[in-house]
Amino acid sequence: MNIKLKQSISLEDLKILKDSVFKFQEVLLFKPDQYKGKLQNTSDFNYEEYYFTVDKDIRLHGVLFKTTTKCKGVIFYLHGNKAIINNLDISLKFYLEQGYDLFTWDYRGYGKSDSEIKNESEFYADAQKVFSEFYQQSSYEHFIMLGYSLGTGLAIKLAADNSELIDLLILKAPYYSIVEVVRQRFFRFAPKQFIKYPLESYKYINQVKAPIVIFHGKKDTTIYYESSVKLKKLLKEGDQLYLIDDLVHSPFDQDEYFRQKLVSILSENLNQHDND
Repeated sequence: MNIKLKQSISLEDLKILKDSVFKFQEVLLFKPDQYKGKLQNTSDFNYEEYYFTVDKDIRLHGVLFKTTTKCKGVIFYLHGNKAIINNLDISLKFYLEQGYDLFTWDYRGYGKSDSEIKNESEFYADAQKVFSEFYQQSSYEHFIMLGYSLGTGLAIKLAADNSELIDLLILKAPYYSIVEVVRQRFFRFAPKQFIKYPLESYKYINQVKAPIVIFHGKKDTTIYYESSVKLKKLLKEGDQLYLIDDLVHSPFDQDEYFRQKLVSILSENLNQHDND
């Protein structure tokens, strides 16, 4: 006699599975490193430290690095998932040499920032609080938003929500959404409701009024360059996408074509800003 056993997944089992997937995502997406005390590897730079209270007993740490030449403006930088201020994924010297100050900050649990990242809305809210306070405390006439990798999602959202304050948005290796990254790299049929941090950049990029420039390496295996190709379809007239043949995900700033093109774009944007 054949006996068929009916198998089903209870709501409780589904919740346990979803919680486990959520926890795995945080380990995968956020790779914070912490430190205390003085900044290291900064002896060649002039800088000023900032602290932002974003919640009760939670402060986030930021640093403004200052150019030694005549200052043209400031670059507000959102770093990748493995970087901290003490070990940045950006060539500080290169950007400062262009005549811009550069401000960056560490997300919750990164560097000298308190607590840990717990959900997407909090992640976005922290970015807005830091941006708003820094903007109010500063007096720069030229304000550039720059995001790399994980930080591109925050950069796009900030530029969309503060469009009148941003003169240029630069994205290095952006994603269409984290949902798409998960489906490309790990599980093709991952349900959207199982993604705790969807970070859907495509929903906000067409709300950015400032000029947008995207750079992406065609050999990037972390965030495939097709993400930028899809984002390009949502850009307004005049926005630009540059695909760089031999560029991988990291290091990014060492690529000579990227450097030359960025210097030209910064100069053009500054001239346009001065003529407006």
